[in-house]
Amino acid sequence: PAWAQPVAAGNEEPAASPEYEDRLIDAGNLAPLPDADDGAYNSQGWPRAWRVEAFTTNIDQSGVITRENGLALSGRPDTPDYGGLSIDGILRTRPSSSIFTLWQRGLPFDSGWRANNGAGMLNSLGIDLSRSQYRFYLPTFPIAGLETEWLRNSDLQLQASIGEPGVYNGLRLSGFSRLGGNVFTTGGQWAIAPGLLAGYQFADAHGVRNSLDPVDPEGKIDARSWYGSTAWQGGDMHLQLNMLDSEHNQNRHRFGAWLDAETKQGRYHHNYGAFRLDPDLFWGYVPIASDLQGAYYRANYQSRQWLWDAGVDSVTSVSGRGLNGLFFTGSVRYQVDRSLGLGGGASIRRSDNDARLAYGFVDKQSRFGTSRIQVDVLSEDNGRQGEQVTVDQSWPMQVGMRLSTSLAAGQETSGEHITRWSFAAYGGADRSNSLSFDGNVRWTSSREIATKPTASTPISASIGG
Repeated sequence: PAWAQPVAAGNEEPAASPEYEDRLIDAGNLAPLPDADDGAYNSQGWPRAWRVEAFTTNIDQSGVITRENGLALSGRPDTPDYGGLSIDGILRTRPSSSIFTLWQRGLPFDSGWRANNGAGMLNSLGIDLSRSQYRFYLPTFPIAGLETEWLRNSDLQLQASIGEPGVYNGLRLSGFSRLGGNVFTTGGQWAIAPGLLAGYQFADAHGVRNSLDPVDPEGKIDARSWYGSTAWQGGDMHLQLNMLDSEHNQNRHRFGAWLDAETKQGRYHHNYGAFRLDPDLFWGYVPIASDLQGAYYRANYQSRQWLWDAGVDSVTSVSGRGLNGLFFTGSVRYQVDRSLGLGGGASIRRSDNDARLAYGFVDKQSRFGTSRIQVDVLSEDNGRQGEQVTVDQSWPMQVGMRLSTSLAAGQETSGEHITRWSFAAYGGADRSNSLSFDGNVRWTSSREIATKPTASTPISASIGG
């Protein structure tokens, strides 16, 4: 800096900014990075990926041993003329079960058409309007069968699926248990005008069992459902009207309608709507939310440091035999600095059995990794109470290795007093570009203090490569 002579008041001149100068870390003496190990990568041919995973799982629950062993396979070549192909398979030897699915995605046709096709164990399709629900949800169905979807640019969507419904099960390796019967779905969605969409979907089920029990006294389900939706998008506002009609096992038609709206105002985001759903509503063979009428409102805010949301639901029963009440929810998080965050939340139910739930947490990044401590508290007017403390830790490891742990302790009082402890660890290591190992273990201790005290200590472990 240079010396300056005083100047008369009112004639001050701004100080000159120092000239910018590039500087190198450690005077440019850092060691060079090692050469990347590309392994045996072959750049010739189609883009492709292949993956094989082997798993073994053992669970000891008070002397009752459960095991699960098998392989998960996947392959994904990308062809220039027939779209992306993929095959996914699971071979489970204990218990015995297998899943295979073949996909073809993005198959090009003239006039802007593209097709997606699937065969095997997969989920039925749903038009975009049915999957963009905020307050209610229309499920898809696990099936062993076929499905197809045709898209023209972004203004038309047509789809259909047919197969035998089932249930996915398993621990680390999925299996598929069939429910019998069949389910057929079809639907379409189109852009009526800029910002205006309409869609229709139909689901028809025949002879589907209520459960995996072949002699279930509830029998089988025959059901048909129709869904229609219209949505308008203008600027920062979205409005969607949904209607559903269903009948099952020769019962009378049931009807439901709900209106969802969304508004964005800067950092604020608002969701609100109203609904009325008859009792015993079905979608396909699956019972869905029903015997409800009311309205809801949600608001959330997000900035660099603050993240909060709050909402209220007012619900009454259509038939007079269901649930009535008010539900309040809210949560907040404040990022104190780059390494420290804290927050909490609460839920309140005002009904025949009032209930309250609250939680608070702190998470911290340090030389020991990322730590999070959370406390949960629950109470109901019927006398049920509970508290739990959870400590989650993600440990710093060398590149290619990972380790996370979780420790929880809690108690619950609901007629009897129960205490619980649990510890879980998850870790893994990458041995090369094409080989990695992952595993987890969980120990749980539960003790019930009653006239005749009981205790259980299940242990589960799984290893995959």
